[in-house]
Amino acid sequence: RFVHSAESAASGLFLAELVKVLGNQDTQREKYLSSAIRIANYLQTCVLPQQKWFDFETFFSCSVKPLDFYDRYTGQYPQNTLVMHWTAAFLLTLYEVTHNTNWLSLGKRVQDYLNLYQQVWNPPFLSIYGFGGFGVMNTDGEWNDARQSQFGCTQADYFLATDEPEYLERAIYAVRAAFTCAFLPANKKVYPTGYRRKPQGQAAENHGHGGHEMLCGVSGFDWGTGSALTGAAYLLHRLGGAYVDIDKACGFGIDGCFIRNVETTADTVSLK
Repeated sequence: RFVHSAESAASGLFLAELVKVLGNQDTQREKYLSSAIRIANYLQTCVLPQQKWFDFETFFSCSVKPLDFYDRYTGQYPQNTLVMHWTAAFLLTLYEVTHNTNWLSLGKRVQDYLNLYQQVWNPPFLSIYGFGGFGVMNTDGEWNDARQSQFGCTQADYFLATDEPEYLERAIYAVRAAFTCAFLPANKKVYPTGYRRKPQGQAAENHGHGGHEMLCGVSGFDWGTGSALTGAAYLLHRLGGAYVDIDKACGFGIDGCFIRNVETTADTVSLK
């Protein structure tokens, strides 16, 4: 892996999650926490200022380029959404174990930048229903990539941490988008060019990978159907099939439903 890159966020996420499960009496806890904070400081200082979201895939996968690539026209370095996600998830977990709001603020900054890669429209030039999905890089052409499911899980986590409804709205549609490219008869309307593919139940990794309208291949159960199911299970576990905020009189349909209106009285809640 790249030693000096945003890939370090994955190690930071592991350390922060480890700290979360260790008791305060564990003699190694402070050492792990100190290492996690050092990684967070590195990301804040060396990655975020110029949005250098580099990992192996950025340079050596489907969009090969030199390590010093920089697009002078747009003023951007190459970026990969996967390391953005690792960083957002890491900083949120670090906030949860330290209660330092700086990490939450920084994590929101990264998550909001990652959200710019979410498809908040249904592109008319695609045969699939593209709303809610995620792209991969700013130098590649995938739509509705399988990573969208785990991104949705972290968006939901940010909703629970901040109570900002946009995160949950985005999370629901990211996880729903993870099922769009599954080879299922039920997907006839959202995946008309691919729903008949075999084996039934598998899912394409993404769509339009070549930069134009085209079907894409299956990379594995854990990066397609499996990741979609995992994301759905996570939302159901954390939030249920529908989430209703009685105090704000609003609700969010999660599992196959939509909530358009919430009305409350002293002893009743009515959903439409």
